[in-house]
Amino acid sequence: MAKIKPKIRNASAHADVDSAPKHEVPTAQWTFHAAAMYGIHRSAKDKNWAVILKRGRVVYSKAFSFGIHGGEEAALLLAQAWRDEVVKKYPPASRRKLAEKLRSDSKTGIPGVLCRLDARGEPIAWRAMTQLFPGQKVAKQFSVSRYGAAEAKRLAIAERQKQLRQMTGLQRVHPSEVTVRIAPPREPVPLPRRIDLAEIVRTPNPSGVVGVVLTKDAKGRPARWTAATHVGDKRVSESFSIKVHGDEQAKALAVAAREKHLKMRAESQRAQKPRTRKPR
Repeated sequence: MAKIKPKIRNASAHADVDSAPKHEVPTAQWTFHAAAMYGIHRSAKDKNWAVILKRGRVVYSKAFSFGIHGGEEAALLLAQAWRDEVVKKYPPASRRKLAEKLRSDSKTGIPGVLCRLDARGEPIAWRAMTQLFPGQKVAKQFSVSRYGAAEAKRLAIAERQKQLRQMTGLQRVHPSEVTVRIAPPREPVPLPRRIDLAEIVRTPNPSGVVGVVLTKDAKGRPARWTAATHVGDKRVSESFSIKVHGDEQAKALAVAAREKHLKMRAESQRAQKPRTRKPR
C-alpha cells in the first residue's frame, strides 16, 4: 500500500498565532504541515499511526490501526483528533514551575540563588538570577560586606521571587505544540465504520474468509479447512478433511461452520448483557 500524504488545512484556518505569547509562536521554519504530524508516527510493521506525547514523566500513547479504522487516511484523522485532545487537556508545564525546580548541581539548595565565595571559601555576595525568556536574563547581586551574610541571602531570595513573577508562558516542548494547542476544534468529518477484529482478513489467509484457514500436512500438502472462533472465553473450531470432502466442499463446510460460530458468539454476547428493568 502506498504511503498517503496527510491532508493539512490552510494555516490561517488552523490556528491564530496572535493569540499565543510571542515566545511561544512557532518560527517560520516550522510549518503547519509539521504541526499536523506533531507526536504522530507511522508504524509500517504494525500498520498503524502511533501517537506518543510526553509531559514530564508521563507518557500518553495510543495506536490507530489501518485495518480497524478503515485505512491509513481515516486512522490518521482519528489519531490527529486524539492528539489534539491530549495536547489541549495536558499542556506543558509553566516556565515558572520549571524554574522553581531545584537543579542537581545547586550548591545553595535554593533555585536561582547563588552564593559567591572568595578564595578562602567565605561568602562575599548572594546573587539572584533568572532567564525570563530565551535570550533575556536578569540578575541582581547583594554584597555580604554591605548587607551582612543573612540579610544578603534574604534579599537575594526575595529578588528571585520578584524575578519569577515576571515569567509567563509554558515550557516549549516542541515548536509545533503551541500550534496544535491554540488551534480551533477540528470540524467533524464522516469516517468509515470501525471494523471489528473478527472481520479483518489476515494477509496469509488464502480463504478470504475471516476465521477460516487452510492447514497442511507434514509434507506441506493441503490437508483440511478449519473454522475457528472465540465464543466467550472458549475457542470453538471445526475441521473438514480435503481427502474426505474434496477441496471446495471442505472449504464450503468450514465457511458454514464459521457462520454458525458467529451466531453462537452473538447469542452469547446478548445473554451476557445485563437486563434493565423498566420503571413501573
